[in-house]
Amino acid sequence: AFGCSRYKTDTVFVYPSPIANFNFDTVCAGNTMNFTDLSTKAIGGMGIKQWLWDFGDTRTSTLKNTSNNYAAGGYYNVTLLVTDSMSCYDTVVKTVFTRTNPTVFFGFDTVCLGLPTHLVDKSTTPAVNGAIVSWNWKLGDGSPDTTTSQNVTYTYSNYGNYYVSLRVTDSSGC
Repeated sequence: AFGCSRYKTDTVFVYPSPIANFNFDTVCAGNTMNFTDLSTKAIGGMGIKQWLWDFGDTRTSTLKNTSNNYAAGGYYNVTLLVTDSMSCYDTVVKTVFTRTNPTVFFGFDTVCLGLPTHLVDKSTTPAVNGAIVSWNWKLGDGSPDTTTSQNVTYTYSNYGNYYVSLRVTDSSGC
């Protein structure tokens, strides 16, 4: 009111924020995808003390290096938030890709005791994965697995129920 004033000068130190970064490996659905933290502290900054991962599928982690298992193939936006000891932070978002597994299906003709049965692979895999490159048939009667043929001709020597299974692998390893 009388024209008097005061002021103060002080030094404010602004800390640099860390730089968030990570890498990952591409895997098939149902396998573990590993995430490696590559974040760095800025020059003059403090060490990173906290990590918060959001894997884009409702799961999270607070570990520095971590992993996630995506049940389905597709694209997911993964977010990493890193915070240093001064509460400075940075965020990075990367899109990861999980390969879709092949769809396994096979057919067979009439199965008669003592006559050849034809087991025909009708499996498919997404084009991005390449082609199916290996087949593993379990014929259900204790015989050795057949792993080299896409289709199998086999003669059962006893009547009864047999649980036949087929495992296929594509050129991406799915």
